[in-house]
Amino acid sequence: MNANVAGVIASLPWILSPIVTALRVRNSTSLNDESADAPSNPPLVGVVIPARDEARNIERCVRSVLTTTYPNLEVIVVDDHSTDGTGELAHAIAATDARVRVIANPDLPDGWFGKQWACQNGAAASRGEIICFADADTAQSSDLITRSVNAIQRRGADLFSIAGRQELGSFWERVIQPMVFSLLLVRYGGTESVTNTRRIHDKIANGQCLFVKRDVYDSLGGHGLVKSHVADDLMMAQRFFARGKKVVLMKGVDQLSTRMYTSL
Repeated sequence: MNANVAGVIASLPWILSPIVTALRVRNSTSLNDESADAPSNPPLVGVVIPARDEARNIERCVRSVLTTTYPNLEVIVVDDHSTDGTGELAHAIAATDARVRVIANPDLPDGWFGKQWACQNGAAASRGEIICFADADTAQSSDLITRSVNAIQRRGADLFSIAGRQELGSFWERVIQPMVFSLLLVRYGGTESVTNTRRIHDKIANGQCLFVKRDVYDSLGGHGLVKSHVADDLMMAQRFFARGKKVVLMKGVDQLSTRMYTSL
């Protein structure tokens, strides 16, 4: 084979991948299209933040949630046996804001992964009619919860999650993560492709910021539904869908940011 032809063939994946990704992501909806005004009679939203050794992140996360414009809120930080001062930092915030409570996660029972167990106990402690599970390495804009509740009510979502912006600080983050997310976009498509598909294996959710209606969540067994699955968010979406519940994914790059990793 001619060397020039071979070179062109070898470069095709790098040329076609961004084009295919752009085409696939077009079919998406954004939280920016939802109202930023709180609904009348706003339901209580309980934000559950599972945290194990998250001293680097927990203050930013909790304080970002507390900037919300949403008027009916509680925050439950689940300190999962942290040894780095996570609990103390969370308690310090709770001492200045009555919306925040910190609970200690009970010992992990057999058959459970740690995050799912922390989420289960945080939800049990919450009085929320809607529960938002938020990872400790995320930051929320002040309009995220308000727009999300409006989207949940407008679209009749039982499980609702947001595809946000990934913070890329180091060299390897900038090299690897865009390729990973490009592959996910090529595989699953835009948010409306995920929301509207009737194929269970094409359903996904983003566990970094995931909302559920409390009554539906409880009726399905809460995080016990996915207690032994590593990809708990994906499995939660598929199990909700399999039981006839509506699963909605929307884009929220202006509302949610996440620093997943800090090194290779």
